[in-house]
Amino acid sequence: CKGCAAQYNGHKYPRTASPMQQMGLLRTPCTALWRTSSFRAGSTESSISAAQYESITQETLESLAERFEEILDDVTDIPEADLALSDGVLTVHFGEKLGTYVINKQTPNRQIWLSSPVSGPKRYDFVDNRWIYMRDNVSLHQLLAKEVSEFLKKDIDFGKCSYAA
Repeated sequence: CKGCAAQYNGHKYPRTASPMQQMGLLRTPCTALWRTSSFRAGSTESSISAAQYESITQETLESLAERFEEILDDVTDIPEADLALSDGVLTVHFGEKLGTYVINKQTPNRQIWLSSPVSGPKRYDFVDNRWIYMRDNVSLHQLLAKEVSEFLKKDIDFGKCSYAA
C-alpha cells in the first residue's frame, strides 16, 4: 500500500519480511499483512518447545476436525459442506453461501492461523493453555463458536475441544 511504501522509503519489503513474503507469496510489504503478535513484546513464542508446539497443534487441529465433523453431520441443508485435515491444515467448507474456514499451523511463529469467511485472517498464540488472538484476547474456540453459531442459527460449542479452556 502507499503508506507502506512511504514508511519503508521505497524498499521492496520491510527489514523483517513475513514467511509468506520470504516464500514469494506476498508482493506487498503492508504492515497489516506481515506484522504478527510474535514480533511484539511479551510474545510466547519461546515459552513452548518445537516438540510441544507440534504436539499441541496436532491435538488442537484433530479435536477441531472431530467437532466440525459432528457439526457437519447435523447440518442437512448444506449438502456441499465438507472438511479435510492434512499436513497441519484444517479446511472446513460450509458451501458457497457461507464460505470456508482454513485453520493451519504456522510452525516458524509457533502460531495457529485462521482464515475465516466471517472475520477474515487471525493469528493465534498459545497462552495459558489456549490459543489467543493477542489483539482482542478472544480464543480461537470462542471465535469459532460465535461465528458458526451465528450463521447456522443454533448454539455451537467448541468448549470440549483440546486447548479450549
